[in-house]
Amino acid sequence: MTHFQRFLLTTLLACLASAHVPLRAEPVPTDVLTEAGIGASTGIEKTISDEKLLANGVGRGDPHALFEFGSRVLKSTPTEDDASAAVGALLSAANQGHVESRALLGLMALQTDLKPVDKQTALSWVEEAAKEGVVEAMVYQAAVLLGDNPQPSDIDSAIFFLEFAGKNGNAEALSVLGDLYYEGKFVKMDTKKAAGYYLACMESDDCNRGLRLGLMYREGKVVPRDLRMSFVLLNKAIERNDPAAHRELATAYLYGLGTNRNERLAFSHAEKAAISGDPLSETLVCLMYLEGKGVKKSRSQASDWCEKGANGGNDHAKAILRSLQNNQ
Repeated sequence: MTHFQRFLLTTLLACLASAHVPLRAEPVPTDVLTEAGIGASTGIEKTISDEKLLANGVGRGDPHALFEFGSRVLKSTPTEDDASAAVGALLSAANQGHVESRALLGLMALQTDLKPVDKQTALSWVEEAAKEGVVEAMVYQAAVLLGDNPQPSDIDSAIFFLEFAGKNGNAEALSVLGDLYYEGKFVKMDTKKAAGYYLACMESDDCNRGLRLGLMYREGKVVPRDLRMSFVLLNKAIERNDPAAHRELATAYLYGLGTNRNERLAFSHAEKAAISGDPLSETLVCLMYLEGKGVKKSRSQASDWCEKGANGGNDHAKAILRSLQNNQ
């Protein structure tokens, strides 16, 4: 065992002792089982969650074990030394041709401040991993293919990658597919199909299309009108602190769309959106101060917020501000 392998093994055991992150349950290659003295004839299906087996695999440089170790440590909150050891393990696996390790390192180099490999190598590894069915790599490669002036074959490949990733529950792939069909970009516009992708996306906590889908249910043009569903989806959207979602929730509370009318909550959401600098929300807050809806009437506050909305380019805010100034 080399000094580097001993270092990896020591780090791994320390991680196991502190229980950073549970390991995935995946079958271990037969040769690793054999070396550990576990024959197929025993009928026992050992998995990579066996700590001793994983440590043994890392120590002998098995690419599957190195990948599990490296990805596991990086998913935790590693120290600089642990992160360095994890990247080293992944590089060792990648240099042995391990596709998932290459995908992880490639995406890391392309999407984060860490640069374990150069850009050209990263692009090559991600492309290879996409062709091998690594979902995250497929999503990235689809974006590459749909870049500047894609050819029909590029578009076909990108859609294939996204659909494959979407069927495997990847929220980003589902949201991108929804956007493509919603906007008619690279594909024939099909808002019903877009809604289907958005609905599938919303099954994941990582989905960020709650606002768009919520408005689709409110309008009832693509999917059957369902104000309650719209309200639920808008509430999911504010978990990402989207100003527009707060604004639309304010509208829901103000007019009782999918929920009971509540002017106080309407003002609360409108103010949150306005504080972020959204001109429409600034104008809404101006009107609520002017009319005393959900907040005590205040002409001065109304004027201040309409001035912000006007500065942001909202024509309605400009008109209200002129009226306020002319009637001082």
